[in-house]
Amino acid sequence: LKDSQCKIPDDKYKIFKELYVYEGERNGNDDNPDTPKHAGRVDILLEGEENIIVIENKIKSGLNGLDRENGKSQLSLYYDIFKNQKGVCPGVERKKQDGTNKKAVFFILKPEYTEIDWTLDYAMKDEWKTCLSYKMIYDFLKSRRKENLKDLSNNDLLRKYYDDFKNALYVHTLTRDEDFESRFLIALSETKECNASEKINQEQ
Repeated sequence: LKDSQCKIPDDKYKIFKELYVYEGERNGNDDNPDTPKHAGRVDILLEGEENIIVIENKIKSGLNGLDRENGKSQLSLYYDIFKNQKGVCPGVERKKQDGTNKKAVFFILKPEYTEIDWTLDYAMKDEWKTCLSYKMIYDFLKSRRKENLKDLSNNDLLRKYYDDFKNALYVHTLTRDEDFESRFLIALSETKECNASEKINQEQ
């Protein structure tokens, strides 16, 4: 993923999935949180020594507004927490060892068939305009298969399921029209198979 608009800074990252974050002081616990107003859950977060990468995954959904009247959304909440150092994010260190803030970078990860309406007041298009796509990831895994498998030479599990993972991404590389066409052809094929099976049963 070397595209200049989608480059993730080089760093040593820890990965967090579905991380609860809070605009105010946190109550309860992470497994069963008694959340204050405007609490959210970050889909994917990478914490490095110098950078924090926030990734919002949008599969068949648009941008969600938490408080549309005041222009608040998931995106603005996460921006305040990781860029402006507000709120609470359990387990994540937002400052570098020298006490300065880590650089926060924000991405939206989406399939080709998901459209983002950047005209919404709470879309934060200037901060979140960078999109990663499943097609980019799929193309990367496909075009660099040989090199990637070599890099994974010490991980038999990832090597074993590399192609399964890559192929599972394919459906998310389709545009809305291509997705509809694919589903239509699958349904048509299943109907033909069903009719053929019924005909054989009747003849028997």
